[in-house]
Amino acid sequence: MLAKKFAALSLEMERLPIQCADLLLERGHKIYGIISSDMEIGRWATSRDIEHIEPKADLLAILGRQPFDYLFSIANLHIRHKEMFKLPLRCAINYHKE
Repeated sequence: MLAKKFAALSLEMERLPIQCADLLLERGHKIYGIISSDMEIGRWATSRDIEHIEPKADLLAILGRQPFDYLFSIANLHIRHKEMFKLPLRCAINYHKE
């Protein structure tokens, strides 16, 4: 378990990330944004004052607006520009289901 609080951005396409994000929030971590085209995920993010970002947006520009510690790519079905994964201060975590 991570002892320090951190800030994160999450890139995802399925509903599994809602469960992951809820766990982060319950532990007091900050989520700056959720990148997803799924409307249910968008509603979830908006209801928690988390920015909902469309995947077709200029993600490099949006992610570069403020520093963050981790980028979680959870169940993401799209290949993203490798520069995105260099933005987090600590690391990017990329999880894909088969």
